[in-house]
Amino acid sequence: MFALATTTQANPIDGIAAMLIVLGVLVIGVLMMISVRSKIAARNANKSTARQTLDQLRRYAGRTDDQDAASSHFLETTQQLMAQLDNKAERLEQLLAQADQRIADLQATSVRAPQQRTPAAQSHLIVEVSPQPVVDPLTQSVYELADAGADPVEIAQQIDEQIGKIELILALRRTAAHT
Repeated sequence: MFALATTTQANPIDGIAAMLIVLGVLVIGVLMMISVRSKIAARNANKSTARQTLDQLRRYAGRTDDQDAASSHFLETTQQLMAQLDNKAERLEQLLAQADQRIADLQATSVRAPQQRTPAAQSHLIVEVSPQPVVDPLTQSVYELADAGADPVEIAQQIDEQIGKIELILALRRTAAHT
């Protein structure tokens, strides 16, 4: 009985951990999308007109060190992009470390036995334990007649119920016995 309770408690924690990881990935994706959209908006706001662009191209064409200017511009742009990527990678590592810590905390709290909790924590814990499942009188009489060897048709006739209802009660009993 205790092994069954431990197994069912571990599955929700695994689900929560997976959900936290997915949530973290989604948050990172949303942050990256916001960052990209703001950069695109800033770039679009700083776009120059065709006339201004043509004037800039003419000035660049007039320079003797045109190649040096272009290579330094590419180098600066590359350095800026590398710095941005490094910052995003560092932030991603921080978020992953936080997610791992939270998963470890959740697993540690789920592994603890109830008797290891503090009395204050136990006062908030409500556990209802029943050795036998609560069964209504109709279900109880169906079980008794079935245990005595009666088939569903005979049971339905004796207690004046529909055959389908009796078969459902017996099927649920068989399902509960297998789990």
